[in-house]
Amino acid sequence: MRPRAPSAPRVRSHRVSTDLHDGDGENPYHEEFAYGSDLVLVSTAALSDHEATMRQIMECGRAP
Repeated sequence: MRPRAPSAPRVRSHRVSTDLHDGDGENPYHEEFAYGSDLVLVSTAALSDHEATMRQIMECGRAP
């Protein structure tokens, strides 16, 4: 697991969201989007372990 991604400072009135509709939980391309967002939507269709993926996003990213 990579360390927490650096993120832009939060602006109180603006939140960032992302939709990882084709995320597989392994492709590093999606990490910057997942870790830098306050709200992450993920389709479980391509995930082999959706619980582990969500735990990783919560531990390494901004999403509460």
